[in-house]
Amino acid sequence: MPQTAVLSVLKKLTKAGISLPIRTVRKTLSPLDSYWQATSTVVESILPGGTGRIRLYGIYWYARTIKPLASTICSGTDVKVIGRDGLALLVHPLPIT
Repeated sequence: MPQTAVLSVLKKLTKAGISLPIRTVRKTLSPLDSYWQATSTVVESILPGGTGRIRLYGIYWYARTIKPLASTICSGTDVKVIGRDGLALLVHPLPIT
């Protein structure tokens, strides 16, 4: 139903003294929204062009890089979460200090 038709019906109902319950939609943030820019540790190596696993805030996630790297990101390496693709987090290895 086009939006104008819906508004027309609502105006007629209001004029007739009939009120409808209004459901408000609240935009809620996903728990993942707080994970961007977080650092994590690789628990299963991320192969070039493949998927591995990281542990972030006590939860295990599938993880991959945006661009395939030339080398494997080994288990124990610290990474930064830079995004999400479906259920996989996108990561980038942190420089070794």
